[in-house]
Amino acid sequence: MLQTRIDRLAPVDRQLLSAAAAIGKNFTGSLLEAALDVPAPTLREGLARLQAAEFLYETAAGADFGFTFRHTLTHEVAYASLATAERRALHARIGDALERDRRDRSGEDLVRMAHHAVQAERWEPALGYLRAAGSRAFSSGAHREAVACFEQALVVLGHLPPAPERVGDAIDLRIDLRTSLLPPGEYERIFTYLREAEDLAAALGDQGRLGRICTYLTHYFFITGDQDRALAHGRRALAIAEAVDDSRLRAEAQLRLGQVHHALGDYRQAVEILREPLRSLTGDLRFERFGLPLIFAVGCRYWLARSLTELGQFEAGLEHAEEAVAIAAEAGHPFSQTVACWTVGHLALRKGDARRALDVLEPGLELARKWTIQSWVPRLTAAVGSALALTGRTAEAVPLLEQAVEQSVTMRSAHDYAGAVVALGEGYVLAGRRSDAAQATERALALARASRDRGIEAWVHWIRGESAVDDDPAAAGAAFRAGLARAEELGMRPLVAHCRLALGALDLRAGRRAEAAAQLEQAIALYAEMDMAPGLGRAQAELQRLG
Repeated sequence: MLQTRIDRLAPVDRQLLSAAAAIGKNFTGSLLEAALDVPAPTLREGLARLQAAEFLYETAAGADFGFTFRHTLTHEVAYASLATAERRALHARIGDALERDRRDRSGEDLVRMAHHAVQAERWEPALGYLRAAGSRAFSSGAHREAVACFEQALVVLGHLPPAPERVGDAIDLRIDLRTSLLPPGEYERIFTYLREAEDLAAALGDQGRLGRICTYLTHYFFITGDQDRALAHGRRALAIAEAVDDSRLRAEAQLRLGQVHHALGDYRQAVEILREPLRSLTGDLRFERFGLPLIFAVGCRYWLARSLTELGQFEAGLEHAEEAVAIAAEAGHPFSQTVACWTVGHLALRKGDARRALDVLEPGLELARKWTIQSWVPRLTAAVGSALALTGRTAEAVPLLEQAVEQSVTMRSAHDYAGAVVALGEGYVLAGRRSDAAQATERALALARASRDRGIEAWVHWIRGESAVDDDPAAAGAAFRAGLARAEELGMRPLVAHCRLALGALDLRAGRRAEAAAQLEQAIALYAEMDMAPGLGRAQAELQRLG
């Protein structure tokens, strides 16, 4: 019926309606005039007739009047009535008109220009517009929109003649896709694009791009728990950086290797590696991203602070964590602010200051949800749950911790999943659900061993001990001793103090007064040295029971 009504229009009005449809459901008079090259009075008269016939209605008056199609279906039928050649020509003229407009272009303008270039089969400008639109979307936190632009750019690239520079474009677009897919946490899609990019870079013999891809694969294998392959790719990236003397590539390779060493429990090695890139991140480089979804200096300080925290070097860790907060806040970058909030909150949790942790973790979780930074939602949810549990609000904490575990499964991040299960186990202990805690810790132990995460394994032993204290003191003691041995091996002083406190309390209950005193005195010394007031108070209370 609509097509019949359109066919009955006078040729000039039918042409006007079809041209308007090529612009879009909404259009301005100036753009329609440029596309058709008709005088303004003639255009006005034709639009008035189309409005009277109820095809269009006016949305804005004035010099550059605006119109919209009355119904979406009307727009679709009018556009479909265009012959292919006529459609391409119209889109080309619309694109030319948009190109002549020299005002500052928004991301929406770039997407619109890309659309007309694609429909006009002008592949070169279409590629440029899509890449610019994707970059603009990513910078504003619109990650899904960025992915859509970069994926369409890959399709457009396939229409251009083969050339070495096109292979470079194909690699860069896959790297852009990897970066845009990180916040939503779509790791399997990331891996597909990275493998394609790796093959292309190797075939092209482009060592610079190959090195960058190796750093990204290091991160992927770290996330998915394959630390052997992560180390191999990280070392390869560092070797390439040294060979081509690329300081930025060297810095990113060091960041990724620091991550992997942290995951393996090599905290001292991680600290040594992660301090290196920070030496060069001065001045404006403090705000550079180096192709990452967060500010590079924030990422380095996040991992450095995490490693220092596990070693009990809280003062040094807090210095880097607060610097990360300052950099992220000055840049006004939501992803970096989210990471910085977790960094400060995690340090406070390890130190036992749950209220301070909540002050920064809850705003961080809101940021992650608001900006759809899905990869950080499980981490922050688990951390908030842990802080609530430590303040005695276990009824609120346990559902959050269970939710974090489910989210981590969806994200397919082995490191986050193991950490979330450990947090859940501790939450169950604090809630008095010791049998649930025992089940959770068995799962966490299997995960930690599968990914060779010795640090997580050490924490699991401690929580296993806590879950067995009442029902099986012997098993609890064995778990605490296993945790203590691993923690001392890795230099995890906060956990060493916790294990010694737990063993001292067990010895005291069993009447082993000398052994209890020795363990508790060592715990007190460690807690005091690290300024861990809550732990220190508990250890001193246990020692006082000795009389």
